[in-house]
Amino acid sequence: MKFEMLCNNKVYVEDVALEVFNEFVLKTASTKSYKECVDFFSHTYEKNFPMTFIATKNEKLVGSVSLFENDWAEKKKQLLGLRR
Repeated sequence: MKFEMLCNNKVYVEDVALEVFNEFVLKTASTKSYKECVDFFSHTYEKNFPMTFIATKNEKLVGSVSLFENDWAEKKKQLLGLRR
């Protein structure tokens, strides 16, 4: 299995967009289109949010995870809360 950032291997953008569209758009009341998902994942970054990481096996997408700036803010709050 290989792990990398989507921005470094954009050949998987449409695969990631389709998975997210099927799992998180169609199954919710979201009005996002598949094209909007492709556009979003075409603009993920390595050193800025949003970031998307992918896992591939035999050159086939097997998973992905995205980090958004609000994810980091929430984690930071949790970490600060643990230190008190």
